[in-house]
Amino acid sequence: MGHKEICVHLCKSFPELAPAVDKEGETALHLSCRMGHREICIYLCESYPALATAVDNEGMTALYVSCLEGHKEICVYLCQSYPALITAVDDKGMTALHASCWKGHREICVYLSESYPALITAVDNEEMTALHVSCLEGHKEICVYLCKSYPALPTAVDENGWTALHASCSNGHREICVYLCQSYPALITAVDDKGMTALHASCWKGHREICVYLSESYPALITAVDNEEMTALHVSCLEGHKEICVYLCESYPALITAVDNEEMTALHVSCLEGHKEICVYLCQSYPALPTAVDENGLTALHVSCRKGHREICVYLCQSYPALITAVDKNGRTALHVSCLEGHKEICVYLCESYPALITAVDNEEMTALHVSCLEGHKEICIYLCKSFPDLVTAVDKNGRTALHASCFNGHKEICIYLCQSYPALITAVDNKGMTALHASCWKGHREICVYLSESYPALIKAIDHNGLTVFHVSCIYGHMEIFIYLLCKSFPALTAAAVD
Repeated sequence: MGHKEICVHLCKSFPELAPAVDKEGETALHLSCRMGHREICIYLCESYPALATAVDNEGMTALYVSCLEGHKEICVYLCQSYPALITAVDDKGMTALHASCWKGHREICVYLSESYPALITAVDNEEMTALHVSCLEGHKEICVYLCKSYPALPTAVDENGWTALHASCSNGHREICVYLCQSYPALITAVDDKGMTALHASCWKGHREICVYLSESYPALITAVDNEEMTALHVSCLEGHKEICVYLCESYPALITAVDNEEMTALHVSCLEGHKEICVYLCQSYPALPTAVDENGLTALHVSCRKGHREICVYLCQSYPALITAVDKNGRTALHVSCLEGHKEICVYLCESYPALITAVDNEEMTALHVSCLEGHKEICIYLCKSFPDLVTAVDKNGRTALHASCFNGHKEICIYLCQSYPALITAVDNKGMTALHASCWKGHREICVYLSESYPALIKAIDHNGLTVFHVSCIYGHMEIFIYLLCKSFPALTAAAVD
């Protein structure tokens, strides 16, 4: 390692080796700078000038690498000899100063800052300054130096509106957090683009010590909410940090029933993301939460089913039976919601465990089968049809079958399955006398229209209660492709019907 004589011999004897790169795109110069071999670095730079500005696969120059590894002598040599390197950035937009702060090399940071002031306010692709980077990585000495030397840096924000305090709290660096709070009080209540305070950031990433410090030192933060009106408790539950959740609940009870802008409690949020331990803790500790509903009337059970978290669904059903038949503002049960989102395991569990749910209908009198077909979940559709045949012919308040629903939203596979498996559905009409073909033409689903027309020609001449054929419907709703298909190519007889 660092054998200059051998390096010189190889370069002179085999010229093709000098510019060669490894799988990381690093040249011999990169490697000499990474390992701190100054003499080899100088030889290579002077003998092969093109190497001085060569970059690796991540856009790093030899200067960047020397700063990353903390080799000040090489850094000084390269800066003084090749000024263009000073402002060069890697693929992330980071300068040599960013690199030195990232890895905690204070001497290089001081040298670069004092020698090349323009680097101090330079930002990377995420608009992070060198101070942000030092705080993210927990290098307090560099943080203190930069803050004291360059007063504009402490209030600088990145592309997400994060201050250096946000950065230190998100990565759990308590000493830096304390220093910044005490030295720059304005940072304490600063919020990012999402309205998150430093307390939110600490709870989001699960740093309990910082959460406790901020909560106890700055009580105003406890009830602060972000742009979605989420408290620090919401955020901790969203990310599954139980210790922080317990601390906040026990220390600040008012947070327990706080709701965000969708009226979701911390329990809703924990169920949304599938954090069962937090769900169980909140349910057992605060009995009022299990029956709480959000702005759409969704319970914690609805939410867990919507996101496909079966374990939480089972726990809530078994522990709080009243939730099983609870409906949201659309009249939908947890079964409806699971089918809407395509979670078959939950659908099967609910159907087999609670048979009353199978025939339950929402405010539109839609069954779970209607909903699954509407959203295109074929596996659930097949399961429900085969397991509960009565659902196949069930109609909603508009008289529409599951086939109508699949055609309305353009789900061809389900349409084909239902037509082939249950022929009676093909000619079924809704309260307006519309067939499934009418529905597909109305909504502009050409593939379904073609399939139904060619497979079941009798549908083409069917008229609804207003005397409209599928041709009329496609015209009324402006679906040119279907219009052309029906009229010009396949079924010219419809022209006369349109005239009549």
